[in-house]
Amino acid sequence: AGMDNDPYQFTSLKFNYDGSRILATVQGNQILVLDAYQGGTLHTLRLPPPPPGMDVDQKQHFEVSCSPDDQWIISGAPDSTIRVWSSATGEEVASLSGLE
Repeated sequence: AGMDNDPYQFTSLKFNYDGSRILATVQGNQILVLDAYQGGTLHTLRLPPPPPGMDVDQKQHFEVSCSPDDQWIISGAPDSTIRVWSSATGEEVASLSGLE
């Protein structure tokens, strides 16, 4: 599936290590994993909503990156957790919380 005509507001764009995928963070707590050659959406990774009372500017800013072997996608999340997904399937495989 392609990106259609949905008006995404991208907050960050990064290539994975081999350049075959683009990691695009999107307002609304999503990460799109895009095929860099065809432009289609491979996975849509959804983050939890921000906690009540969070400053509106803080809601939209989180980082995303790939592991050096491109097996994992890691990101911060608005609920103060770190999320890890499989690059191959888009499934969340870990959530780290309680970090200080």
